Amino acid sequence: MRNNENGLFPALESILKAATEPLDCQALFDMPEIRQHAASVNRVSDYLGGLWRKGQVVRLPAPKTDNSRARWMYVWRGSKGPKLHASLGIEEGQPYTPRILADRPSVLITEEGSTITVELPNLIISIRTK
Repeated sequence: MRNNENGLFPALESILKAATEPLDCQALFDMPEIRQHAASVNRVSDYLGGLWRKGQVVRLPAPKTDNSRARWMYVWRGSKGPKLHASLGIEEGQPYTPRILADRPSVLITEEGSTITVELPNLIISIRTK
């Protein structure tokens, strides 16, 4: 069954803004509001990654569990005031800023933790250590 993904960003935004705790892609995909717009958990994960790169959500490491392979949990930046962010150790005014290694008109190379990202006009390459 093919799903209409036009409403996925607004659905993710409304759920993450209303959430009282961080959510991973599997927990979001299990919600009917998200499932009607997304074809798979991987698609939800892709959209969450896009929101994170735009700086709209905060990404936190997900705890290791037997029933989920999610590596990240997400919180909408600015949701539920400073109480949720303070409990997670997130400063509210803290912008998303990876370290820029090279910035040229046709390529941007950034480093964040153990991941190096090479952004070309029509291609993004992520390199990470094992």
